[in-house]
Amino acid sequence: MKLHIVGGFLGSGKTTAIITAARYLISQGKKIGVVTNDMGSNLVDTAFFQNKNIHTVEIARGCFRCSFGELAQKLSQLQDTEKPDIVFAESVGSCGDLVATVIKPLFNLKWSKTPPTSFTVFSDSQLLLYYLRVVELPFSEPIVYLFEKQIEEAGLLILNKVDLLNPEQKTELKDRVNKAYPEKVIHFQTSTRIEDVVGWLDILEKSPDRLPSKSIQIDYEQYGQGEMRLAWMNQELSIVSPVIPIGSLLIKFIGTLLQKLREQNSAICHLKFMVATPENTVKISLSTIEQADWQEELRGLRGSAARLLINARIEIKAEDLEAIVNDILRDLSKEPGIVIEEIDEDSFQPNFPRIVHRIDD
Repeated sequence: MKLHIVGGFLGSGKTTAIITAARYLISQGKKIGVVTNDMGSNLVDTAFFQNKNIHTVEIARGCFRCSFGELAQKLSQLQDTEKPDIVFAESVGSCGDLVATVIKPLFNLKWSKTPPTSFTVFSDSQLLLYYLRVVELPFSEPIVYLFEKQIEEAGLLILNKVDLLNPEQKTELKDRVNKAYPEKVIHFQTSTRIEDVVGWLDILEKSPDRLPSKSIQIDYEQYGQGEMRLAWMNQELSIVSPVIPIGSLLIKFIGTLLQKLREQNSAICHLKFMVATPENTVKISLSTIEQADWQEELRGLRGSAARLLINARIEIKAEDLEAIVNDILRDLSKEPGIVIEEIDEDSFQPNFPRIVHRIDD
């Protein structure tokens, strides 16, 4: 079994790339498994992978570093029960220092019989371009530190969402990346394009640099402060809207939420929605740099009932985020005939990371 560890900042496109890769590999006769990971539970990514009939296991309420025993156990279970040819293990987007705390420990057979084959770090192309221009990012310093350490650790760095760059920006990014990171393997892609993702898969198969061996030095006090500044909110809702189409209602909800977060200068790391109607399932993924066309998939969504999953990762206090979302839902519920019921909700600030194993060089 080949095990590909995938890391990178929140909203960098890891999940989309894995879905595209999995569907391509399945078409080539391969059996694929996925491990999803998050600080919370009730994950959009897990539900979406399962909706695509990709065998998925979940490690919730802790990153791979802090839930290493569960990661090793679930990998062994996958290998024994499903016998996949390839497994993608996607680390939570606030997690770094994976070489020392996950990859090296997985090579110790006392803990795992599934050593990693590769380690990839994803970055949003626009976000990295701003960083390399020394433009101030919308996050506080500890969160920028978290982003920096993820990039530093990468041996294989995927610069994703290049379709959002104009030709001049693409040229500038390539020049800046080559100067800043001459030692890294760099691949530019858009994760929805099969040909781009196949290029990534080729690197995973052939590149001698696909698995870095060097542990980074990291200030966990600063790193932990970055994680703890993020609010995590997972919410599951049942929506009945007999008058306003579900798609139109959700455009109004998401648009209002984005406006409220901007008004409070709350930086969005990742904001994910999965809406399931009897006829269709749609995933909306918003990150730090807002996409102008996020409404498109929702516009055609019909029907009068839906289940909505929300995963929000925002630099804000958890109680403030929860209040904003609930106020918007309360206002929407005042519309005639609209009934919104909360099925499950979990909002919190992560605890300081607790590392299980760390192996330095």
